[in-house]
Amino acid sequence: MPVEPQSATSSQPDAAPATTSTNNDAQEKLHYTKVLNAYQNYLSHSLASHRKRKRDFSSLPARHRAILSPKWEEKWDLINTCIRVNGAFIEHLIAGQEDMMDFDSVDHEVAATHDDHHAAHSHASHDNNRDSHTAAVSDHSHTHADNGHSHADNGHSHDHAAANATSSHAHKQGQNKTKSSESDMDKVRSTIRQFVRDWSDEGKAERDAVYTPMIQALCKAFEHVPVSQRGAVSVLVPGAGLGRLAFDVAKEGFSCQGNEFSFYMLIASNFVLNRLYSNYQYTIYPWVHSLSNSTSATNQLAPVRIPDVLPGGIPEGADFSMVAGDFVEVYSEPDQLGSWNAILTCFFLDTAHNIVHYIEVISGLLAPGGIWINCGPLLYHFEGMPGEVSLELSLEEVMSVIKQYGFDIIEEKFLPSTYASNVNSMLRYQYNNSFFVAIKHKPQE
Repeated sequence: MPVEPQSATSSQPDAAPATTSTNNDAQEKLHYTKVLNAYQNYLSHSLASHRKRKRDFSSLPARHRAILSPKWEEKWDLINTCIRVNGAFIEHLIAGQEDMMDFDSVDHEVAATHDDHHAAHSHASHDNNRDSHTAAVSDHSHTHADNGHSHADNGHSHDHAAANATSSHAHKQGQNKTKSSESDMDKVRSTIRQFVRDWSDEGKAERDAVYTPMIQALCKAFEHVPVSQRGAVSVLVPGAGLGRLAFDVAKEGFSCQGNEFSFYMLIASNFVLNRLYSNYQYTIYPWVHSLSNSTSATNQLAPVRIPDVLPGGIPEGADFSMVAGDFVEVYSEPDQLGSWNAILTCFFLDTAHNIVHYIEVISGLLAPGGIWINCGPLLYHFEGMPGEVSLELSLEEVMSVIKQYGFDIIEEKFLPSTYASNVNSMLRYQYNNSFFVAIKHKPQE
């Protein structure tokens, strides 16, 4: 099922439409090409960065090199191999995705995964131990990751020898491509490391800390609805990333639609939701791009196998789809008003330029009695960015605004979690997430 920008062919017929001008379509297509180009440059860029390490090692005094040899060279060779395996994975990830987005279509829906068919923020702060709010206006791909914009690069697991992922892959990925910026490459690493959080055994602890309480709250809110009838309950997940939370909601029998703005995420989610055919199909090496705060070479080179579950098995009567596009633009259409029974926002609210606008749209989308479940921090993505509007409210202020938009808060607490974190790192950022459950009791006055 191909993915399309703010439009597509999804299993959910009432997906959000969004009209764009010809000029906007051209700009979107240009940006999409830029994102694909960044993926294609992963291998050459990563190998070049890794070669610098060897040059730096060679510049050391001979007596220092003698102390570190030969183990340092052996580690360098292993990292080099891991990068090449990641590069081979990325080739599989982007293969055939040039035509994923239909920029000439009007209703922009994306990467739908339906049981019967088988199944911008780049919020990466703290890259290399420094805080950095990095965002491109046209690609919300913020992660809340420890290592900033790195999400995990993947290698192939079908016993593809490293030699098979060397010269031919390096040639293909670098051939006739425009050089990508460091920011773009950060987003590639970041997006791919997201596979660890969403689709690996290693990410289960993070999912259990955040996704599980949200899904439990959703099931509790609709416990009066028989599981066989949950397909009539419509659930929206904005900022869906690689789609695991939305998929897990659909697995519970609800009709769920994810929404995502970042092309980096959309390309990766289309791959994992629509193009995999077995559990643990690929092996990736997500931690080889930065050697800081590493406890051991073994942990640095730890493989991660994905996916831990194969997307599919959606209960009969439930729909699962993803829609591409800006949340406010896509879901402000008149036919969306009052059409959703539940909205789950996870690490999403702080991606707003104007968080009040997000709250306003969420209030408009929910039918009276609808439920809003949130879990995430307030690490505002556009704070301090030149030329970008950014409204930063405290949690207390946010909750006050939510109440003014017709919500009753029925549960509120803090839930600690990390985000796309390396469990073996000497530096891990922990978020004290705001978790709340709110019910829309009346229209805005």
